[in-house]
Amino acid sequence: MTHLPLPPSRTRRFALQSPADGYTLMLSNSTPVSIGPFALDKLPCDPVEGFTHIASVGAAPCVVMANPAAGLRTLTDVEAQARKLGRLDFGSGGPASIGHIYGELMKKELGLNLVHVPYRGGAPMTTDLISGVIPVGIDVLTT
Repeated sequence: MTHLPLPPSRTRRFALQSPADGYTLMLSNSTPVSIGPFALDKLPCDPVEGFTHIASVGAAPCVVMANPAAGLRTLTDVEAQARKLGRLDFGSGGPASIGHIYGELMKKELGLNLVHVPYRGGAPMTTDLISGVIPVGIDVLTT
């Protein structure tokens, strides 16, 4: 077995160009299949038709986090604060990330003015959350 640490777009291209002989496997998160087709105007390939999906190997929960200084301990607190202030900012790992989609779903379902603050990844978002730049962050919990 050979591991090729390639960026996602090059990994997909490599897998697509390899013979369909069962010797090339690609491990990916669900974003290219679940969010990509709806969030991107042009995809490098069809994520459903271009690959044979053989197994799900895990799941990761989505978490809503708050800076302790914000005084938000529950989702009810988040909702109450957003209603009280008329707006509440939340950070995510970037546009069309799981955290972004979850925040937009909360916004719609609860009728809140939640304002997305996109970051270039979960790490910078978490740094700003800890330092109090944003009161709330939404991300996938990975181990």
